[in-house]
Amino acid sequence: MFAISPIRDTEDAIIAALAVRLDPREDFTRITQLGRIGKSGETYAFDRAGLLITESRFDDQLESIGRITPGGRGTLMIRIADPGGNLIENYQSPLAPDELPLTVMATSATSGNAGSNVEGYRDYRGVEVFGAWLWSDELGFGLATEIDSGEALAPYYRTRTVVIWLVSITISLIILVFFSIVRHRYLREQDMLAYQSELEGLVPERTEELTTRNRDLEQALVEIDTLGGLLPICSGCKKKS
Repeated sequence: MFAISPIRDTEDAIIAALAVRLDPREDFTRITQLGRIGKSGETYAFDRAGLLITESRFDDQLESIGRITPGGRGTLMIRIADPGGNLIENYQSPLAPDELPLTVMATSATSGNAGSNVEGYRDYRGVEVFGAWLWSDELGFGLATEIDSGEALAPYYRTRTVVIWLVSITISLIILVFFSIVRHRYLREQDMLAYQSELEGLVPERTEELTTRNRDLEQALVEIDTLGGLLPICSGCKKKS
């Protein structure tokens, strides 16, 4: 990368030029590295052709999938294109790297737009990421920061899991209490039915017992009446004698 400025004399004529050369793999990359977040976050710059002009955080992955030579770097070698699938998971694109379309981010940025995407799109590795980007016409390059959607959503997934567990436990407790109440009510109804059956069984027995007592009482009354009728006769017999 070069920054060049003309040197003018007292008559404003250009007599020379001052140029400063920067190695994008060193100074420029170090600046973009300050924007990295998390374990998979990456901030990088790219030109209008979509070529990476800073060092990739994933040079080891790019080497393992054959996108760069062993020991090489992705700077000016990797085109920010969508391979159509996750290359890290051994996806094989049917197209050559220079035939692949630019990623959602690179397409927008090289058109001069700034934006962000939290719905998810594939980066140059084919990994789904969330990202934000901008483009500078004055400098002639774009800047993007991305993070794997899996890592970005990890807190959400953990929170969701905790909420699901809490809701599940709450529902389980409610169901347990409900069935405990139902079971208690059922046992009470069974006890009442058993007591009712017991009472219904005692009614004939008590009725029979009362009938027997009434019969005995009537018999006793008859005997008393009989004895009452005999006593005057016996008294008269004694007087005559």
